[in-house]
Amino acid sequence: MPHLIVDYSTTLDDRADMQALLKRLHDVACTLPTIDPHSVKSRLSPRSHALVGQAGPDALYAHVQFSLLNGRTLAVRQQMRDELAAILTDILPSATDLAVEIRQMEKDTYFKQAGVA
Repeated sequence: MPHLIVDYSTTLDDRADMQALLKRLHDVACTLPTIDPHSVKSRLSPRSHALVGQAGPDALYAHVQFSLLNGRTLAVRQQMRDELAAILTDILPSATDLAVEIRQMEKDTYFKQAGVA
């Protein structure tokens, strides 16, 4: 925990290095306030079939979901959003639709088991 998921249309693959985008987002996520850098898990989730508004199948979209346990202040969550959004807009300036979602997960209903061989 936390999880950083980049959901994106594969139409972006020809326009940007999505692995480099993931690396930059991951690196920044590891430096955000209240985040344990050793617990950040990041992944790409490419979508080959996607529609955005009237753009049709040629849509260029990326949606970053940063899920973390609840308890952070609104100001901290807004800072997280802003730092992740700055990377998106820098690397994907031609995208049709960009979004960052900071999602809080309830500690009382989350299960994690780590370090099991």
